[in-house]
Amino acid sequence: MLFLITAPAVYAQPGFEDDVDDEPEANITSYAASLLIASCAGYYLTQKIKISKS
Repeated sequence: MLFLITAPAVYAQPGFEDDVDDEPEANITSYAASLLIASCAGYYLTQKIKISKS
């Protein structure tokens, strides 16, 4: 119960002035294909190493 009362105060962000220049959001879609290829290659290599050690 104590956590539910104090959590909003801990995670609250301070207010900003109207003239704050916000940064654009991160674009992750340009790296999605390379991330998929790298993760598939990493999985393949770890499986190959595991098979060769047994």
